[in-house]
Amino acid sequence: MTLIRYENRLPVLMRRLFDGEMESWDNQHFSTSPAVNIIELADDFVIEIAAPGYQKEDFNLELDHNRLHISAERKQDENLNKDQVYIRKEFNYHDFKHTFSLSEWVIKHKIDAEYKNGILRVTIPKKEELKPQPIKKIRVN
Repeated sequence: MTLIRYENRLPVLMRRLFDGEMESWDNQHFSTSPAVNIIELADDFVIEIAAPGYQKEDFNLELDHNRLHISAERKQDENLNKDQVYIRKEFNYHDFKHTFSLSEWVIKHKIDAEYKNGILRVTIPKKEELKPQPIKKIRVN
């Protein structure tokens, strides 16, 4: 008995029919938001957003009551050569916005942000009441 492998040829035919235009459209219109990590440390909460290819000027952080809004809008590169034509373009930078609800246990006026190596790192300090307290020994009399 011979095993015949089924292969869906529709994507190949679509690619040939549109000469790669459909693939380009997919890359432009079906983007995802950047991945987010939320870390709890002893003294802080840290939000990390994976956003390679952006500049620190592209980010906007706003605090509105108990909501932290983090967004990015990438400016188009105006230094591109007008004669430059992409044969294939997979680098896509899209605007995004994330909103985080903050508790009353954080120090809002001390929130800090840093963009380094493609990661936006937002540090939100905890109030003393939320920080871990050392174990206190109680002496029995």
